[in-house]
Amino acid sequence: MLERRNVERRAHQRRLAQRRRGWSAPPVHVGVPGRRRKVVVAAVGGLVLAVLGWQMLRRVFVSKTIPAELVGVWEANAPAYADRALEFTRSTVLFRTGADALSVHRIRRVHRTDRGGYIDYRLEYLTGEAVETFSFKYVPPPRELIRLDHQLFVWRKQRR
Repeated sequence: MLERRNVERRAHQRRLAQRRRGWSAPPVHVGVPGRRRKVVVAAVGGLVLAVLGWQMLRRVFVSKTIPAELVGVWEANAPAYADRALEFTRSTVLFRTGADALSVHRIRRVHRTDRGGYIDYRLEYLTGEAVETFSFKYVPPPRELIRLDHQLFVWRKQRR
């Protein structure tokens, strides 16, 4: 214990003597933890900005119109659905559910995923205040048909 005090006292006296002579203390790397913290904060901030920017750009570039290949009237090949049809315009989807029953909905978003031989579409449309989704698979020409996810039969485009 006494020896430790002597060592500390000599070190203190040596530092005082160095200060009187104008010597500077050896460099101390105090800023390293603070510097590391700044790098981590900058990286996290950059990541947050990137995610927010991606979300904003995604909203801008998501399609709000039906592709030209889908525009038209589509009829089912099932006898039970003979009086029903789907109709797509550039900005609306129409569901004909009987001779006099027709519901028209404005398209909010069109999500398209190319799967090779077919294209997955997911339409978001407005029904009053609620947002509904309508999903189907589209097979491009020469077959050109639509298959709804919950039905076994297909819908074909009506020729004019």
